Amino acid sequence: MPQTTGRRSPKKLSAETKWEIFLQVTTGETTQADAARRWGVDVSTIIGIRRTVKDAALAALARPGTAGQGAGLAAGGGPGRDRPADRGHQGPGHRAGRGQGKSRLGLTGPLPARVPAEVKELVLKSVDEAVAHGFVHHWVCSLWGVSDDRVHRWRARRLQMGTLVDRSPGGSPVHGLVPAEVKAILAVAEQWGPVDRSHRKLAHRGSYTGTVWVSPSTFRRVLAAHGLVLPEPPMRTPSTRKPWPDWLVWEPNRIWIWDVTHFTRARRAVFAIVDMVSRRWIDTLVSVEETASQVVVVFEHALEAEGLLAHLTDERLDLDPDDPRRPILLAVSDNGPQMTAHDTRAFMALMAIAQHHGRPHTPTDQAWIESFFGHIKTEWPHLEDIADPVVLESELARVRVEYNTVRLHEAIGYVTPDDEHHGRGEAIREARRQGLARAREERLAYHRRTDTDHPEETS
Repeated sequence: MPQTTGRRSPKKLSAETKWEIFLQVTTGETTQADAARRWGVDVSTIIGIRRTVKDAALAALARPGTAGQGAGLAAGGGPGRDRPADRGHQGPGHRAGRGQGKSRLGLTGPLPARVPAEVKELVLKSVDEAVAHGFVHHWVCSLWGVSDDRVHRWRARRLQMGTLVDRSPGGSPVHGLVPAEVKAILAVAEQWGPVDRSHRKLAHRGSYTGTVWVSPSTFRRVLAAHGLVLPEPPMRTPSTRKPWPDWLVWEPNRIWIWDVTHFTRARRAVFAIVDMVSRRWIDTLVSVEETASQVVVVFEHALEAEGLLAHLTDERLDLDPDDPRRPILLAVSDNGPQMTAHDTRAFMALMAIAQHHGRPHTPTDQAWIESFFGHIKTEWPHLEDIADPVVLESELARVRVEYNTVRLHEAIGYVTPDDEHHGRGEAIREARRQGLARAREERLAYHRRTDTDHPEETS
């Protein structure tokens, strides 16, 4: 047939043309796209023709007295006049074919991997009837969109087992646990459950003791199958935060917070003291140890640098240790061994410094110093790459000057810690507020003056 350049309506294709298209596409002689280009139609039209012929053929197979038609179809001839395929896409024949074929079951295209038993029965019935009337087995299976090997398996399964109903998934896997392993799992859980309190630990405990070798998920499934629940770890009673002492005054050099961090490349521990009010970095000590000796050294140097040793008068030291007039400042820290050591407590009492420890396992009670160390290591990341302790100490001294005199601190209103520590912070913040107000008034005056001078430019 010569190739046409223009498109024509599918309704104008004759029954013989549709049958030829169906045979060529079904047998793989041509593709759907090539057939659409050859006959000047859309690919959807080719798909519709294939669906119509399949459903109509299935409907014809379901009716008695189709032996003559079967011979013609099996031989590859064209359809007869009384076949529903002759009527095209419209008409009662097309609806009847769809009602008795795959569409009635809600199936389109090839059959899925799993279908109900009634669909298998219908496929076997229609294939057997078609083969009895002279149709080729493979060709009838292709109408259903199923391989003939699969149909043969269904037929053999019905003969051997008497049913086509699929068995439920599961069964007895060949790699499943043996009864002795289940017994060993339960024994490990009973003996070590109160100690390990975790199915992951218990699974490794079984191999550690040479009792059973299973994965943590398998251990958990066995426990769940026997209704066993591992004991929960004891709940820690939440403690309340220790209040600040009544005598504390919130001003610089009245409350210090201190802690220790590590620089692993240099293999050094760094003690740091920070004023909680002004956020000023008071002092630093780089050391290879973390003991009360380092605490004494860093605090003595910090007290001397801030001029607080002059407050250690005989009258103050003669006061009772519990007298609120005795402490010159409050030192806040966590519960580390160097913070709670006997020598540290004795030194703090000698220097008239009161100690305030946060709650155990609660780093938020020391959030000021934790945040400080985080900013130091984040904003000056080269510090953690230094391997020479001497270079680290000199760099920390330089960074400390920059931190105190150059870096604007958000928590104290974007002034430097030195400004806040020496009482200049409030004046700087007030000057900014006045400057913002003055700039606003100047902008208002400028725009009012500009709008008055050029009224035509305003909208």
